[in-house]
Amino acid sequence: MDNDLFLQHLRDLPLEEGMAYLQAHVDELTDHAAIAVLIADEALHQLYIAPLVSLKLAELLIFFGEYLHYTPAYAFGLKAKGDALRFIGHYQASLECLDAAGEEFLRLGDEVNWAHTRISWIVACGWLGRVEDALHKPARCFCAMVNIIGPVLSTTTLP
Repeated sequence: MDNDLFLQHLRDLPLEEGMAYLQAHVDELTDHAAIAVLIADEALHQLYIAPLVSLKLAELLIFFGEYLHYTPAYAFGLKAKGDALRFIGHYQASLECLDAAGEEFLRLGDEVNWAHTRISWIVACGWLGRVEDALHKPARCFCAMVNIIGPVLSTTTLP
């Protein structure tokens, strides 16, 4: 299936028809990881162009993950939904989605994507006046990133 055409259908169809489209083409969508990343990347791309389209893509990604019982897609969908909700000013709902996404990423052992969920989480906390909460998360995010990136940097030689 052509990725551009696939994404165009998901962007253009109403939510329910997009879900039906995913169900109808599930046999062609064999690389679940690649499809999840494709939809997540498009949701991020649409965030600053058409935030409601981004939100719809996030919902479709959540559906895709639930329908196939593929947790990474579900987690990426929750993250994308939290990002879109933050962007349109629904900060409390954004926090809830980002917390759920973060929990899923931690269950998967994916600290990098957990840390990514905290970026929008920190911004939403700030807008809700929860500055103290927002200030505690960067330290944990930094530690998670150092644990992952540190070993790579220590073996890298600089010119």
